[in-house]
Amino acid sequence: MSKVKEVIFDFDGTIADTFPTVKDIIEKLLPKMGFGQFDEADWELYYNGGAKMIFKKMGVNLLQLMLIIRRMQAELNKRLGEVKPFEGIGSTIEKLKAKGIGVGIVSSDTKKNVEEFLERENIGVDLVITGVNIFGKDRLINKYLKQRGLKKEDVVYVGDEIRDIEACRKIGVRVVGVTWGFNSKKALVGAQADWVVEKPADLAKIIKVI
Repeated sequence: MSKVKEVIFDFDGTIADTFPTVKDIIEKLLPKMGFGQFDEADWELYYNGGAKMIFKKMGVNLLQLMLIIRRMQAELNKRLGEVKPFEGIGSTIEKLKAKGIGVGIVSSDTKKNVEEFLERENIGVDLVITGVNIFGKDRLINKYLKQRGLKKEDVVYVGDEIRDIEACRKIGVRVVGVTWGFNSKKALVGAQADWVVEKPADLAKIIKVI
């Protein structure tokens, strides 16, 4: 029997396939904001190197980054109807819940976007914690643990980006990297995810043996 009490999921690129919509929004938004065109080479750098690397290349400061994120999230909300869950993720969440394992979400997306999507797709979770600082997920995860009365060894985090893994390693939370999101398998392995999976069905198998 698994010793994991709860599984905490990232949202964008882990539960929700937001990449096609986000890609289109970013490619239209950045030129309008004076940051130039975001091309395929930039996306390749993001895919293999993560968010920090691409924003460093762009020369974006923290204030500019927050502005980009807020504008992007507002546009995403307008187009949320385009976004679908990854195939098999809903059933995987239901399997975890059927085994008595809690399920939550910690995301740098807005609570409005996350909760509207979950309601539409009939995906039930125990708690949603969000925050705009995309490089501050360690604090959001700690907030989740405190609200749920959990210890770090009680949970596993599931995310698709290098920054997810870095946040978990910073606070000692075990983390599963998923290859169907924003960063590549090579990037997730390089960031030292505890496990890397290539399809949602594999998540339940890993949680079972932890």
